[in-house]
Parts: sequence; C-alpha cells; structure tokens
Amino acid sequence: MMVTPKFIAGLRTEVKNNIFYLTDNTVLYPAGHNVVIYNTEDKNQKYIPGIEGSEGISALAVSQSKKFLAVAERTDKTAVCVVYSLDTLKRKIISSEDVKQRELVSIAFSPSNEKMLVTLTENLHDQQYVYIWQWDKTKCIAYQCIQNSSANSFGTQVSFCNNDHQQVLVTGQNTYKYFKLHDNLNLKVSPNGMQKKEQHISSNYTTHCWLADHKILVGTDQGDIIICETDGSFKLVLHQENPIEGFYINSLRTYMKGFIVGGPNGQVLVYEKTDDPKNPYTRVARLPLEQ
Repeated sequence: MMVTPKFIAGLRTEVKNNIFYLTDNTVLYPAGHNVVIYNTEDKNQKYIPGIEGSEGISALAVSQSKKFLAVAERTDKTAVCVVYSLDTLKRKIISSEDVKQRELVSIAFSPSNEKMLVTLTENLHDQQYVYIWQWDKTKCIAYQCIQNSSANSFGTQVSFCNNDHQQVLVTGQNTYKYFKLHDNLNLKVSPNGMQKKEQHISSNYTTHCWLADHKILVGTDQGDIIICETDGSFKLVLHQENPIEGFYINSLRTYMKGFIVGGPNGQVLVYEKTDDPKNPYTRVARLPLEQ
C-alpha cells in the first residue's frame, strides 16, 4: 500500500533560503524531507519529496522566472543538488565525485542565465569550494577552493551578479570573496575587497544582495550596511540615524525604491534611495512600528 501525506505542518528553519513566493498566493518552503508548495487560498499542498537515501535538505534556490527550483541535499558521501522544473517536476541531479564535502550551504541561480547555478560547499578542514554548473547539461564548468584562515572563517552565502553570470560573490564569517569567471573557464578571486573598510566595522558578513545598478549591499551581525562597487571593492558604510545596537542582519532584499533589511525578532527596516552620494539610502520605516 502506498502511503501519501495529506498535510505537512512545520518549516525546516535551518535550511538556507527557506521561503519563496511563486505567486501572490503560492508559497514554497521545506518541511521535513520535503519541499511543500502551499496555496494560501484553497489551503492545498503539493509535495516534492527529497531523494531517497539523503540525510536532509540543506539549501534551496528558486530561479528569477520562478520556473526552476534547486534543492541541495546532504548525503553520507558527497553533496547533491537536484534541479526541478516547477511546471512538470522533471528533474536533473547534479553531483560529482570530485565534491568531497557532504553538504552545500548555499546555492543560487544566475538571474542573467537561468541554466547557470552556483553552489558553495560546507567548510571542511578550513576549505570550501565554489562550483559553477551548467545544470541543464549536468556539467561543472568551473570551480575554485576557498582557503579559510581558521575555523572562525567560512562562507555562508554565494550568488551571481544580477546581470553577469561571470561574477560571483561569497560572504560569511570573516569571508568576502569576489570571483570572476574568465574566458578560459578559470574562476579567479579578485584582489578587490574590504581592505578599505575601517577596522571597527564587523567582518561577520551575514548576508548580501545586488542592487539594480549592480553594486553590492552587504549586511553584518552588528547592523552595518556596507555598499561595494560593481567590481566588488568597498565603497562606504551607510550612515544610519538612530542606529539599532547589535542589530543582526538576517536578510537583504531590494525593491523599487530601495531595499529592505530583515533582523531579529521579526524586525524589518525599509530604506529608500536619496540624491546624496555620500549617503545614498535613508531609513524611512521600522516594522513593527516603534512605540
């Protein structure tokens, strides 16, 4: 007898990037060893089960068109990534015996070429690997090792530039690595980075995102919002009136007028663009509303 779930409750919160809206009333998220697609209007769920034999889901990514889903799964031998068509649920399994780590901590599609996928492995013996895949052909086209200086240095997020799949950024604890993919498919780290940042600004880079002008926003565990140039080099730290001490930035997302910052205890900060080149964004709202 085949047993199928009727309703799955819960959210796997340790999964990197764990909630996506596919439409205004359809949300995708991991629960247990499944990806759930939930319709908030009719309360129905669809399920994408994890692959048999894996030890769980470690990261998710949805392409910009909302047509493809990537699911990273941990195994006892090597990390595996499965890409699904969200229309047909046909899948491509991406793995390689060359990947020695058992887990991928972050994955992302390229906004400019959705057939490109970047993955970041876990930190093992102070080493992590960035792999760039042409996933429709299950082909790794480039990779590079990140030599972490200590167990206290490791990447937690990887992404492509929003208009160029040949540029990749990795951020994390004491980690900021800007890579460029060259014509010979060699992935090289750029010398540009955070060298000009003042020492008192935290180097725990908790999250990042790409702005519409292809500059980079980087958040820290102390609430610093750093803006970097299109070549990955440090530009400035955003001046904040009435800064919130110890505000751990969990997420950054852009919107039409600026960007949104997600923080602890459900707090959200909203920033809008200004005409001041020395302080190009200003905070216009804090949610929940300040008492």
